[in-house]
Amino acid sequence: MREGKVQKKEWLNLIKFRLKKVTLYLITNTYVLSLILALIIILSLPEIFNKYSVSQIAKERTPTGHISYYHDLDGDGYSEKVEIHYPLPNNVGMIVFTNGGVINQWNFKGEIIHPYPMPGSTFFGDINNDGIKDVLQFTLFQDSIYLSCFNPFKDEYYIKEKAITDYYKRNGAIDCSVYACMMNDLNNDSVNEVYFSIVTGYSHYPRRMYAYDAVNDTLYKSPFGYTNFENPIAFDLDGDGKPEFFGSPSAVGNSEVEDPYSDHFVWLIVLDEKMNFEFEPKIIGYFPSRTFITPYVSGKKKFLAVLNNYSGTGEFKSSITLYDPVGNKIKEKLLDKTIDLDFSILYSDTEKPDRLFLIRNDGTIEEFDQNLEIVQNYFIPENTYGAPGKYDLDNDGISEFIFLDQYTEQIIITRDDFSEPLIVGIPGNQVCYYMSLIENGENGNELLVCGDKYSFIFSYGKNLLYYLRFVIYAGIYLGFYIIISVIQKAQRQLVEKKYEAEKQIAELQLRSIKNQIDPHFTLNIMNSIGSLFYKRETEKANFIFGKYSKLLRNTILSSDQILTTLKDEIDYVENYLELEKFRLNDKFEYIIEIGNSVNRELKIPKTLVHTFVENAIKHGMRHSDKKGELLITVTDNSSDYLISIRDNGIGRKNAKTHSQYNTGKGLSILEQILDLYFELQKVRITYKIIDHNDISGMPAGTEIHIKVPKMESAL
Repeated sequence: MREGKVQKKEWLNLIKFRLKKVTLYLITNTYVLSLILALIIILSLPEIFNKYSVSQIAKERTPTGHISYYHDLDGDGYSEKVEIHYPLPNNVGMIVFTNGGVINQWNFKGEIIHPYPMPGSTFFGDINNDGIKDVLQFTLFQDSIYLSCFNPFKDEYYIKEKAITDYYKRNGAIDCSVYACMMNDLNNDSVNEVYFSIVTGYSHYPRRMYAYDAVNDTLYKSPFGYTNFENPIAFDLDGDGKPEFFGSPSAVGNSEVEDPYSDHFVWLIVLDEKMNFEFEPKIIGYFPSRTFITPYVSGKKKFLAVLNNYSGTGEFKSSITLYDPVGNKIKEKLLDKTIDLDFSILYSDTEKPDRLFLIRNDGTIEEFDQNLEIVQNYFIPENTYGAPGKYDLDNDGISEFIFLDQYTEQIIITRDDFSEPLIVGIPGNQVCYYMSLIENGENGNELLVCGDKYSFIFSYGKNLLYYLRFVIYAGIYLGFYIIISVIQKAQRQLVEKKYEAEKQIAELQLRSIKNQIDPHFTLNIMNSIGSLFYKRETEKANFIFGKYSKLLRNTILSSDQILTTLKDEIDYVENYLELEKFRLNDKFEYIIEIGNSVNRELKIPKTLVHTFVENAIKHGMRHSDKKGELLITVTDNSSDYLISIRDNGIGRKNAKTHSQYNTGKGLSILEQILDLYFELQKVRITYKIIDHNDISGMPAGTEIHIKVPKMESAL
């Protein structure tokens, strides 16, 4: 059992050792380190490698009193510019531009119903099927809503100030909107009927769907009621070749409960081409509810798909429900109350409604099948608001989706499958008034986004950097590889250079203390110690032997080091002085003083102090006839430490007469050490030699000042 535990522990230690070894290899290997750094940079890069990109072409302040938007009216691939002016009461002016020039100007009496599209009061459609888009304009004049339709190129009216319905302002303000639905020839007279709805807020009237037959001057309207037909859709539900009409009513509770088709309820209402009920309207939701209705096709089956977002405190629940073309409930899916459905929508492409999506404002898009089971999830940036706009921004024949942001500081552009989402900033705006596609033929399309403060024009297309991203990624990796390789090479060179400098310093230092450990010096000391023992001066012999052994031990133990502390250097010097004092029969005395504030752990090159002390003994006091005196002091200056070594010897000039004792190698070696030390540590240690004379002018000793910068103490 014990052996098993030991073996297991050994295996664990082996595994830890190998893991550490592998980890160390990975974080120091040039290839791996370059890859890690490249990945960090690549992942932190802004979104510049998206498959598609958006560029801002222009930005300007949104004008007041008129709006400008674009539509290709003549089908030549270039958009005409349409300006709506409404600065004067009871007058709406319209100017149409083509190729930079003015076609003409038209005026309508009354007020513009809604100054901006989404929804608006200006729409486009080919009423007589001649290939030219006509302009439809709704206005409010003397408590009535009027419709006009004209061809700007022919300057010909097809509908002129046709009275649609009565409408009375609420508290002096217009709170109604017009939603265009479609233009289609349903009675085979070669002229399209115009289908639209009028929606009100607090006003109870009118809330209807309309169809206008211009040839017969016949206006069809849905039965009177208090439900709104928001976002009306035309779609052939029953397969008879003619579309049915329905909208997305919400239960807002503005009317009375007992009113016809009261907005205290959500009504499922489907109309035929003459605005008659296809079946008796059905209540499918209750106040307060917000509803989206869209067609959905699965195989050969057609449905009305309904999102009912109930936000009240009653027992009702939000749901997605499928109804057949005659209003029978086929399938219902109750939605989790914990999911925030505010600003969420139910969406299908009316041109190809075989896919059904719940687009939530948190950026989640859920696709459902005919059993209302989720078959796939998509994700786009959160805070989307309302149904997406559809524009072919890159002129590839496929429309992109454009989502408004709930807080209007940005729009979100995706492909038609919700992929490749791009966030496009429109800063400074509180409301996005409308968007419009500017078609420029072969030069590509542009998107106009008009906000309450600023208007922007953007271009959208494939991003060249997307196709170069792997080249750029490789370049980033290669760049890091080169940089790291250069750094590693420089580090190796620095290490080698440092090693060589340290090696040279060590060799020079060993040469400078050779006299203290060479055989001649050692035999001299040993003979002297033996003589003391012979004379029975045991205590002194032990003292000298201890000093010598300590000197020898310090020399050997620090032989692989080029630096020492000030404290150790002074100890070494003191041992040396005791030995020399003994050898010279007490020919000199010495004093060592170190200031209290001096950092004794200060790092200095070995032999820095010893070299000058050795010179003071050998060349200064050794040949003097008087008692030698040596003073060593270390003081703390403001920016450096000052080491002073002063003797009362014969001076440098007289010492030269004893050439047999003065080779000059000590200072030469020290100079080389200090130069190498500066190259190694970038710290310059300097010294100064001062010659002293007595009153008669004769040499009276030498003084050395060594300055060591304080910054060295940090090494």
